Amino acid sequence: MSTADEQPLINISLADVDDQDVNMVATSLHASGIADTVASAVLGVLPDPTYWRLTVSGDLAATVNRLDGLPDSERYTLGRGAGRVGARTKQAADGVFDIVIDLDSFFINEIEDPEAVARHARAAAAHLGTHEAGHALLALRSEDSARYDDRASGGMSERAWRHNLASHLDDFRIERMTRRVAPAPISQVLGLPDAIAHVRDELTASRSLISADIGEACQRSIQALDSLVRVIAYTTAELGLTEGGHGARPHPRPDGWNRYLDASWDTWAEVFHAAKPADEAMTLDELAGVLSMLCRLTLGWSDSVGFKWRMDGDRRQTAYWTANTY
Repeated sequence: MSTADEQPLINISLADVDDQDVNMVATSLHASGIADTVASAVLGVLPDPTYWRLTVSGDLAATVNRLDGLPDSERYTLGRGAGRVGARTKQAADGVFDIVIDLDSFFINEIEDPEAVARHARAAAAHLGTHEAGHALLALRSEDSARYDDRASGGMSERAWRHNLASHLDDFRIERMTRRVAPAPISQVLGLPDAIAHVRDELTASRSLISADIGEACQRSIQALDSLVRVIAYTTAELGLTEGGHGARPHPRPDGWNRYLDASWDTWAEVFHAAKPADEAMTLDELAGVLSMLCRLTLGWSDSVGFKWRMDGDRRQTAYWTANTY
């Protein structure tokens, strides 16, 4: 498969596709324009194709686990609370970035018209290609989360959030860049209802686990809140700020909005937007400053929704579920 004539020849590998389907899938990706679209999107961010390899996978988790050579105890999974991963980019041992996109990420079951399916698939290909290339771009500029997450300031409880929040900050910066040229074909706002419902379910379930397994209860609550912060990052990147500099709000408001997000939404948006889009350079100190604000915000927000968690200097944890219902 290749991009347009004026661009370098780009090979797109297929992985974890049934042998009997390989030719059909390859032909379909080419004929629909998906192959050219996704390759062109990556080239738009990373013009030198020697820096990256592009793979379309029929089973993203299986492909990533094989590329990474992970033991069973560290297997890569696609579930992210209320969401699901559709692509992954990581620098391989040879220095080249492996961009792996799940085949199903191009399609949506709710669309029946063949031409509408193709339009959606090309829009998804442009978005995913641009976004994944953004991860490589940040790494090549030494601005990816691994370079600054340990620079976050604050107490133990705040800094305990730094690794996950730095990853969300990367995604926010990349989405700000991506939406200019290849907005997602489905609004990120649509992920809010499930993410809020997931937090409610997990906080409720965790509260009932306190006496049986407090460690599991804490882990479930933290993971659920983290998955909602991830959706917040994507959503505020899409919605942006109002002329007054406040967070633009979704319409309609999802169930649970008033309790979980309304009071804090402006702060989430303002703190995330203190970071520049991925195609604009930031210093590590600047990034660490935004991350430190996110850590403080997340800890206070967690308190406000009824999960008060702390870690002391000896890494001992305490947690209280302060709401009667969620």
